[in-house]
Amino acid sequence: MALLAQKLSNTIPYALNENPVFKSKIKLLICSTNGPIIRENKKSTSILYDSLIENGISLDKKELLKFKSANKNVIDYFVKRHHALDSFKYKNKYTLQAKVLDHKYKINKSFEHNLLLRYILNDNSVELTNKDIPNYFNYLRTNGIKVALITEYSHALQDALVQKFNLDNCIDAYAMSNIEPVKPDFNNAIYDIMSKLNIFNTREVCTVGCTKFDILKSIHANVGLIVSILSSNNKKEDVYNMSEDLIIEDITNLDLVGFDKWNYYI
Repeated sequence: MALLAQKLSNTIPYALNENPVFKSKIKLLICSTNGPIIRENKKSTSILYDSLIENGISLDKKELLKFKSANKNVIDYFVKRHHALDSFKYKNKYTLQAKVLDHKYKINKSFEHNLLLRYILNDNSVELTNKDIPNYFNYLRTNGIKVALITEYSHALQDALVQKFNLDNCIDAYAMSNIEPVKPDFNNAIYDIMSKLNIFNTREVCTVGCTKFDILKSIHANVGLIVSILSSNNKKEDVYNMSEDLIIEDITNLDLVGFDKWNYYI
């Protein structure tokens, strides 16, 4: 194990704890799309801000910066804050809940529509975090490791991203994640991908993400290896407190086959 730790420290920028990945061979890599794979260069934050403002939510744009990504749980936060005092206006709590759900639905639709336009119009601000990602994924697949993507966006947005970067040629599956951790189907996306790809042991799964929610999903699913991407949105000290197994700066730094092989492959 000491030799393994030394090997890890020489290969991966940040290694935490004893790497559990080699206790059972990883057969499936599941990556969050936004952050580890796709870089939106803060465009999504601007689009989300516009969608919130257009739908009557008052906020300072700087308030969005405290969130690590622009997604549905951010919308949920601001809509609930907007309606926080409405409980005094409605005797029936279900009327208020319906009003909140309808408001969230409208903002989500606006946000996803504007994002989709960005992808379809071939906006250059949306790009792969590393141009070698397709080669890297195919390297893993030729060595018996299946690759899947997971996102909090709608299927239409996920389809647009996959087609934009021709990722359908280098992955085995993709799915939409539930962003509500309180629901019993919290990890359905992970389990659905496993079922689709005939992977039955969660310890044979490695997940890669860049938010606290990504880490919580993976802990809850009891996957074999949890990896965080250290991005410009994350302070190093914050990432260290997320209970992941490894921290890397680039998805292609993670070689689940043999630590030195990927360097020669590219």
